[in-house]
Amino acid sequence: MSKVILTILCLNAFVACYGLASSPTLAGSYRKDYYLKNYHESLKSYTTPTDGGRVHLVLQGSTCNLESVKSVMINSQEAMNLPSGNTDLDDPDFSYFDWSRFHADTQSNVFWISFHSRNKDWLDSSDTPTLQVSVTDDKSQCYSGSVQLNVNPAVTVTYATTANSGLDFIVHFSGSGTLSSYMINGVLISNKPITVSGNQTKIVNFKQSISMAPGRVWSVVYGSVGYGGRVIPEFFPIEAWPYSKDCPVPGTQTPNPKDYETVKDLGIDTIFLSTDACGDPAFAADSLAQKNLPMTLMLKPKFLQRTKNHSKVSAIYIGDEVDGDMNDNLRNPIPKSMNDAYPEIPTYQGGKTNSHIGSYSGITDIQGMDAYLGACAPTIVPVIKPLPIDYPYLYLKNTRNNHMPLPTWLYSQMYSGAWSYQANANEIVAQIAQTVLAGAKGITLFQSKQDEFDQHDLKPIKQILNSIQGVKEHIRIGSIGGAKIKSSGEPIMYEAIRTPNKLVLVVLNTKAHGYSNLICHIYIAGKHWNFEGQKVEKLELEIPDGMTLSNFTEQIGSDTVTKPDGVQVEINGNSVKLKDMELDSKNVARIFTFDVAE
Repeated sequence: MSKVILTILCLNAFVACYGLASSPTLAGSYRKDYYLKNYHESLKSYTTPTDGGRVHLVLQGSTCNLESVKSVMINSQEAMNLPSGNTDLDDPDFSYFDWSRFHADTQSNVFWISFHSRNKDWLDSSDTPTLQVSVTDDKSQCYSGSVQLNVNPAVTVTYATTANSGLDFIVHFSGSGTLSSYMINGVLISNKPITVSGNQTKIVNFKQSISMAPGRVWSVVYGSVGYGGRVIPEFFPIEAWPYSKDCPVPGTQTPNPKDYETVKDLGIDTIFLSTDACGDPAFAADSLAQKNLPMTLMLKPKFLQRTKNHSKVSAIYIGDEVDGDMNDNLRNPIPKSMNDAYPEIPTYQGGKTNSHIGSYSGITDIQGMDAYLGACAPTIVPVIKPLPIDYPYLYLKNTRNNHMPLPTWLYSQMYSGAWSYQANANEIVAQIAQTVLAGAKGITLFQSKQDEFDQHDLKPIKQILNSIQGVKEHIRIGSIGGAKIKSSGEPIMYEAIRTPNKLVLVVLNTKAHGYSNLICHIYIAGKHWNFEGQKVEKLELEIPDGMTLSNFTEQIGSDTVTKPDGVQVEINGNSVKLKDMELDSKNVARIFTFDVAE
């Protein structure tokens, strides 16, 4: 009898197999690190990350005092308060854990454990490794048990988030299988079986009786499979990292109104204030909150700790490109201290590698990644490696796969002094579109630079960013892989992002040539991607049976166009065909939407 059938039988007899929802139960999930085998990087070690991976464990219904857990033992090894080491003397011991984190939710009596381990004996000895877990609170050992992890579960959770001010909890399942019963946030659901088929996405919108506020722990459990995470605010940022002394934030001590008006007009609503070049960032955050201006800030811990009103703080910045080495960055104690001190504000860190990012993903609530395709921007890949136009997407999607079911805020190139010349607008638009194609739940632009804004045509950038603004809530609650898609073979990229009631289709024109990361620095040839317009003969989408598509529209900047030009559409139930779609050489991305009904 297969493991899938056994799991389903167990779920059909949930009380006998799993116990009552209030009884101690332990479930878990495990994923191997994803990496790009064809993109070898200039790194010292661990360029082929095949050992171990990341684990989520969900303990429900225990008698533990979750507010005073003192010890968590995994296979008899202490997982709490891992030593960070002293880089002047030696490195931390990574024999069992790269990092670990623990979060409790007393309302649902859920304790979420997450860690990354490269211990092959623990995780690579079989397809169903078993972990022994014990938990001790301030009184005594309050839980002891084991969980068997399935390396290749038939059904996985790819993303989970809240909507409607935390009253809706949305879970995206992927794979093939039927779950007769499952638990969401500690609540047993036995009367709404779900079937996932053909590796398509199944979405469950669980109505909460009590709002899931930011900072709470969410959990999804079925059989021995379990996932968890922290609820983050319901916000999709379009963020810019300002260049040098550009000051596009109203309320700073040295504001530049022109900088602010430019970024606001472009559709940017969040700024990362990394320094005090424009005055005290804490003062700026408090000023934005006091005046309730339409902008938020990402702040470093040292600035956040001086901020009195946190309502305009989107995230806590832990670090950028932290994954260059497998070192004590893995044991950075600041993410935990920030989660403890400011539970309602998510933590963020950026990355730059495909090899190490799997080991780092999960340390913070939100993971970032940068990889650029224009203006001779530096890359972690040696310059002798020719880069395709989807190079950013490959790195961004790899990061999403490693961090899921948690969210990513992904980078796109914009204008910066970090490279000696600037990308064209269509090259920037292509990179912005690739963040969404890769599953981003927020976008960071590197960088906003006013003197470059003054010299370049911003209309295509403004259109794509404001188009994303128009559909960003659907992108935030949706998940990529929302439909089966077939094309007629033209050089394009595409992705379907499906929510409980919408489908967003993003199509990117990749008919481009001319750029060379090897010779771009000589300024004679290979400086830019040259895009050509084209017509896509056919693009076919299919969502699971029992659903229907309707109301085809296009988001063009701030406008929702009900009769999109340059494309013919045929909708037949759960299938749609788009014919003779015109793609431009300047505005190289198009964003369409459909209503979805079950």
